[in-house]
Amino acid sequence: MATGAALALALVSTVLGELAELAGPGSLCVVVLDLRQAPPVNGPSTQQSIGRLLAACEQAQVIPALLHAGDGLAALQLGRLVREHAPRLGQVTHDAEAVEALTASAVESRR
Repeated sequence: MATGAALALALVSTVLGELAELAGPGSLCVVVLDLRQAPPVNGPSTQQSIGRLLAACEQAQVIPALLHAGDGLAALQLGRLVREHAPRLGQVTHDAEAVEALTASAVESRR
């Protein structure tokens, strides 16, 4: 397994273990996956790991926000993953300020 795929698998395992504690009734919760330093195209193992993370977030009512560097291929690939695994809550953007605003809203809702 390539290094990126192994890191994605480890990250997903960690986040999946924490999702139940992150989500709370009536509160807004966001998980940000910052992919700005990642290659613009992911292999099948990495895509599968990201898909698992997105699906788990959707099930737990947690907003998954995928932040990419603005590459068109990354936007297409990540957009497809969101449509398949987190169509109601998933976000894909290259706008870091939009992600910061989303996370600020989540922090405010937990107060």
